[in-house]
Amino acid sequence: MQKKPTSIPGPFPTGPTTPEGAACDFMRANIFGDGKLMREVVVPPTGGWQVMGTYKKFSAYLLQGFGFEKPHRGTKPTDLKGIRKLYEARSLTDPAPKNLIQSTLKWHDIKFVDLVLEYNNGSTEPRRVLVVATRRDLWFVHPLPRTSPLLSAGLEQEPPSKKEWRRL
Repeated sequence: MQKKPTSIPGPFPTGPTTPEGAACDFMRANIFGDGKLMREVVVPPTGGWQVMGTYKKFSAYLLQGFGFEKPHRGTKPTDLKGIRKLYEARSLTDPAPKNLIQSTLKWHDIKFVDLVLEYNNGSTEPRRVLVVATRRDLWFVHPLPRTSPLLSAGLEQEPPSKKEWRRL
């Protein structure tokens, strides 16, 4: 089993048992170009044929250029360096996405996680990640929420998170 890369600085959660762990793994996959990790963390395609088609095309595009054999971190100043801050997962204010996933997709929950990413040149950028819990309470990232407007209703209108994540 390949050891999962870690962010700098850490420690931040990993794994699908928490929304924050799934969001951090998604960012790690982006930082290290880790295609295997990316495949593990993104939600499987679901929905109507148009949504699934768009999602599958995006997933294929997303995985182009990812290192499946040997993940690596980019060295350009504009490449991601790591996760600087992580905030606790929050529920969307609009109840429609949760109602949709529970009634139609039979998933358990939907939340979002705010992070602050750092680039090699020292600059930082906030990032918001939409996460969903399946029936088995495993969390996955929806990598392109705008392809599912009903799932992401109100996501970008949510105010920035303030409560930083802390290990229990």
